[in-house]
Amino acid sequence: MEKRGTMSNRNRNQYGKQNFQKNAGLPWNTHGIFFTCEYEKSAVREAQNIISKYLDEPSVSQRSNKDEELDVADLLQKEVEESKKPKISMRIRQLPTGIKHSLFFGVAELPREKLVPFVSKIVDDSQVNQQCRFLLRAVPIEDISSDEYPMLPNKLRRILEYHYTQFASDPENKNRHPTFAVDFKVTFGSFKRQAALDLVCETVKDINPESSVNLSQPDFAIIFHVVKKAVLLSCVRDFNKRRKFSLRPPGTEEKKSEPQKTPQESTE
Repeated sequence: MEKRGTMSNRNRNQYGKQNFQKNAGLPWNTHGIFFTCEYEKSAVREAQNIISKYLDEPSVSQRSNKDEELDVADLLQKEVEESKKPKISMRIRQLPTGIKHSLFFGVAELPREKLVPFVSKIVDDSQVNQQCRFLLRAVPIEDISSDEYPMLPNKLRRILEYHYTQFASDPENKNRHPTFAVDFKVTFGSFKRQAALDLVCETVKDINPESSVNLSQPDFAIIFHVVKKAVLLSCVRDFNKRRKFSLRPPGTEEKKSEPQKTPQESTE
């Protein structure tokens, strides 16, 4: 009887741990890729594969030498380098979102400043040639904050200052002031839309007082997605042109694929 009780306690502890991980929210101070999807189990493998594919994509210089013949030493060196690459589970780490039909992956070898171009490349290619069956959208998340002050305004300011500085350093943008729009969504959270808009507008005004709102074709789309107590932040280009970072080619019936929302979920 004592042995059976011990096994029962262990099973309960394992179940409790799994249940906690499933319901846990996203951790602060994290960057990565946020996906929406249909069938989560199938979408996890699909997301890992597509991220790994683009991480391993050769550079322009490597592609130019691809057709050159390799001697035995070169082939051996290539095999050694491949063997040293970490496994997918170590390179691409899934973090629990705590909500259905959504996935979040952190990528160890992808720094914050390269995250937006990396995801934009995946989106652009996927809209030309369909690569995904279960994934719907991929949004780069440059940082995750608590929904409380002072963490939230500090992280938002750091992200916007970086992108506004990059915009100003481009000679093509000389004497131009970027326009912006806010993509606000809340899922099982209490953060109000107006509070998010006020915070973004105040931050932008401090960084560049001449920057104005443009809802149709803004230079910057400021991502402000609330998932429970976590606020997912980012700043991207061509958000509307890329159809809100959809992973489906134009003309694909996305409405049939979008997961059903419960009354507790809302988007703007």
